[in-house]
Amino acid sequence: MKKKDRSRDRTRVYRERLREKQETAAEQSAIRDKLWFFAEVAPRIDARTHAEELAIHREFLRALGERDVQSGETLRDVARRTWFAWTRGTIHDGPAEVFCPGFNRDTQQWNPVGEGFVIKTKPFDEMWVPPADCQNGEADQPIDIHGLPKLPKLPN
Repeated sequence: MKKKDRSRDRTRVYRERLREKQETAAEQSAIRDKLWFFAEVAPRIDARTHAEELAIHREFLRALGERDVQSGETLRDVARRTWFAWTRGTIHDGPAEVFCPGFNRDTQQWNPVGEGFVIKTKPFDEMWVPPADCQNGEADQPIDIHGLPKLPKLPN
């Protein structure tokens, strides 16, 4: 084979690999745009208020088969309980990371094809930041469970 032909073949193979990587990245981005992470009100958008964050935690808890907000709990308590239930672990875990399923708020279910997030394990208090409207201790005030809105309906 001539040197020119080998060079052309290497270039063709390189371009094919590059195209495959770009397609994979685009597919992963499209999947991520449909998945909610912990405390997100929409994919890639963190909750900005106490009410927004509490709503998504309640939805996660229901999908995880956990209890709804309990009497005397604060937003911090609910967030911590949600985090621990969501990051409980799976067979996909590594030594310093855990696989967590992606949530779809539109369907109120975990992603059925097993897409999700690999989370570095670290203590909850190092990871969690209260929403912007909780700067005066609101995250540590008991939640009025009688005033909570109903959760979104589950699909049939």
